[in-house]
Amino acid sequence: VVVGIKDVVAGRLPDLCMVCGEQTTARVQTTISYQSKPAQAAMFLGFILGGIPGVAIAILTSHETPVACPICARHRNHWNRLTIFASIGWMIPILLAGLGGMIGQLAGNPTLTNRPVTAAGIGLMTGLVCGAAIYLIPVIYLCCTVVKCEQTSDDHISFNRVSSAFARAARN
Repeated sequence: VVVGIKDVVAGRLPDLCMVCGEQTTARVQTTISYQSKPAQAAMFLGFILGGIPGVAIAILTSHETPVACPICARHRNHWNRLTIFASIGWMIPILLAGLGGMIGQLAGNPTLTNRPVTAAGIGLMTGLVCGAAIYLIPVIYLCCTVVKCEQTSDDHISFNRVSSAFARAARN
């Protein structure tokens, strides 16, 4: 759904939850960053030329717009779930790799096998792969289902993956 930026800033979004379409008057404050296409190209070129010019261009050409998104009480932490899990969940592969390495080390006791180091390595890699799957599957799911707000131009904001009821009301 594409909405005019003046309507969004003025708070004229429908009183329907963006996630489920339920009637609500509650709003969650978020900030949408925007960069023009030429600025994005210059930033990309700056990153290729050494990184620091790209960071400087990104900082200087970024525009931010505050948005009050209608979200019901049940979904008020809609964006926080992804942020929290992605921020903390990266420790899962590390912890499982350590646990797998320890179990492999114990299972590879020199009296039981001729290669204790191999058993520890297999345990470490098994824990790392399982931990990566346990971390990445929820992160990918959350990334694909979270409501996405982006400013597409100086005049418009695009809301993706919103409820159909919110989309219908916003178009009218």
